[in-house]
Amino acid sequence: MKRFKAQKAFLSLILQLVLCTIVVRSQDQDRARSVQMNILFICTDDWGFGDLGAHGNTAIKTPVLDRFAKESLIFTRFHVTSSVCSPSRASMLTGQFPARHRIHGHFAGNDENAKRGMPDWLPDNITKTLPSLFHQAGYLTGHFGKWHLGGGGLPNGDLSAPAPTRYGFDESRVWNGNGPTWNGILPWPDTRYMDDDLVWNQHAAELAVDASIDFITRHQTKPFFINLWLKEPHSPLSPSAAQRRDFLEMPEPEQTYFSVIREADKQIGRLLSKLDELDLRKNTLIVFTSDNGPESNTVAAGAAGTAAPYRGGKRSLYEGGIVVPFMVNYPHRPQKGKVDSTTIISSVDLLPTFCSIAGIPIDQTFKGDGESFHPILEGRAWKRKKPLFWEWRFSRTDHETQWMNSAVLMNGWKLLQHTETNRFELYHVLKDPFETHDLANTYPDQVAKMKQQWQSWKQTLPQ
Repeated sequence: MKRFKAQKAFLSLILQLVLCTIVVRSQDQDRARSVQMNILFICTDDWGFGDLGAHGNTAIKTPVLDRFAKESLIFTRFHVTSSVCSPSRASMLTGQFPARHRIHGHFAGNDENAKRGMPDWLPDNITKTLPSLFHQAGYLTGHFGKWHLGGGGLPNGDLSAPAPTRYGFDESRVWNGNGPTWNGILPWPDTRYMDDDLVWNQHAAELAVDASIDFITRHQTKPFFINLWLKEPHSPLSPSAAQRRDFLEMPEPEQTYFSVIREADKQIGRLLSKLDELDLRKNTLIVFTSDNGPESNTVAAGAAGTAAPYRGGKRSLYEGGIVVPFMVNYPHRPQKGKVDSTTIISSVDLLPTFCSIAGIPIDQTFKGDGESFHPILEGRAWKRKKPLFWEWRFSRTDHETQWMNSAVLMNGWKLLQHTETNRFELYHVLKDPFETHDLANTYPDQVAKMKQQWQSWKQTLPQ
């Protein structure tokens, strides 16, 4: 009898310890969630969907990002709002389609901007941008790397354009933008034209990561939001001999291109290691993506990107121009290596999603075009309700004249139109993601419905 009572007491003690452990773990999780989550948003430049080992490329070496993919939730249906940089990036900051701000192509010289019906920079009277919302919520905000939303020095940039700090960033160090930059490998206090700086070009990723690491180290006890917008692999490309070492057996332009990709991968690894060292990964949302599909017109300059398996590339509204890598490492509910190939999300969704994750309310007067896909990151069901729209005004007089210049995507159906010839193509991109079967003649009612959707949206835009 005494033995039975002893066993019962022992089991009761074990049960109490287990329950205590569960309570402590639950309290730790609740405590972690009560701390505002840091956000690190890594956006590359012209990095195609197929330019990753994690996406099946066996020639390019991206060990850091391949490992990151295994730790993250991978989306294969993430759409940017343009197939060139400036309008795509404008949406990332504003949560709105770039046409709402008359940004139809990349910011160039003021005369060229005027020909396209564009302003000379992202309007700085937008009251709610991603960095300004986070800044107002008490986050420290930093932008390091490419800007290309106005400014950047002559011959193409306007020196009167606002610096990134005008839009809500506490600190910035950029190229293709105004404000502090680099001269070679040294910090530089003023705007410079950078494309002819060969030394900087070879070290661009390293320098932007250095600035990000410095920012995080100085502010590690406070919540931070960082845009790390890398140059790679946008031309001009001029990797050093050391950076080419692993690809000397490759022909050109692959040797140059793969070397630049590998260098960017390496530098991202340095930043992730620093977050581990500072024990910040457990409360930092990390996103990796690109601004548009890969370059296809500058093979002589070293571009050898691929959108495989998607059709098209940069400057195209086919999926290869607007579907880009998108990997999310969400530490509160890891979905390691899971691939989501059915959920359609967009760069206009980033603002509401990031704000939802950080617990930052968005005023109901904000007229955003995106939706928060935060539920997916928490493992819950979600389906987009809003259509996605594209309007392309960039090139109408060169070899791209016959390319489709408008599109609408809703419920898996995607309608492309060449507005000048009234030519249509219709695809169901969830069933036919590589756009091989044009269904416009098969489903004329669907074409008519989506054409009307696009025309109605067009009427809401400034002329």
